[in-house]
Amino acid sequence: MKIESIDIKYFNFSGFSSSSIDGHVHIKQLPYLSIVQSKVGSYGIMLDCGMEYTTDEGAFFIAPSHVTQKITHFANKEINKFSARYVFLDVIINNTYHLDDIIDFPVVTDKASSVIFDSAFNTFEASDNVCDRMACLYNIIKHLLEISTEKITYRNSAIYPVIEYIKVNYMKSISVCDMSEIIKMSESNLYSVFKKSTGSSPIKYLNEYRLSMACELLLHTDSSIKAIAEKVGIPDQFYFSKLFKAKYSTSPQKYRKINLY
Repeated sequence: MKIESIDIKYFNFSGFSSSSIDGHVHIKQLPYLSIVQSKVGSYGIMLDCGMEYTTDEGAFFIAPSHVTQKITHFANKEINKFSARYVFLDVIINNTYHLDDIIDFPVVTDKASSVIFDSAFNTFEASDNVCDRMACLYNIIKHLLEISTEKITYRNSAIYPVIEYIKVNYMKSISVCDMSEIIKMSESNLYSVFKKSTGSSPIKYLNEYRLSMACELLLHTDSSIKAIAEKVGIPDQFYFSKLFKAKYSTSPQKYRKINLY
């Protein structure tokens, strides 16, 4: 694909450090492309049910949006410390495609790429000017494109309006009928096209997006589980907890407890 435009719709740059996280395993699914550095210590990382990789200290792993991340934290044994920093990105290519819908990324970066990303992260952290920070993000995207390969097939562009509708309206009540109306397609055809393109049914995709947003709220707000369930469009707290445990193998309460550093 010839890339004619790259738009950053969302980003979040942050980090953390801990002296009590060695060996902890976290399972999460995020609505954003994640580029994560184990600055002190290392990560074990598995995406969906694929191969498990281990990062070197200072290296990065790259996780597309909506994949299940199984993350193991390994502290630096000499100083009993782990620290990481990361950027979450939502990037739109040619006003249509999400970057991780058209590109396959290496799961773990090699030494040369780690140096490039580390420099960009350092520059971002040192900058207090929005233009400089956006330049850093575009340099990160530039290198992502350099080290990645284009997918053989893309998601069917016909379902993009549905996916964008879900991202904007996930907190509301949404039916398959609502989704089919958006693209003027029968419910049965929508199911078939959506399943073939994403590997998931429309309702499962919607609920998994809601759960990924719930993960963010659990970790970055002190809202109650009931309030979070309502905020992500699953007002029945017990049903929300059932879906959450089925996806992440733990309750929302325990997820919050073990993932707060």
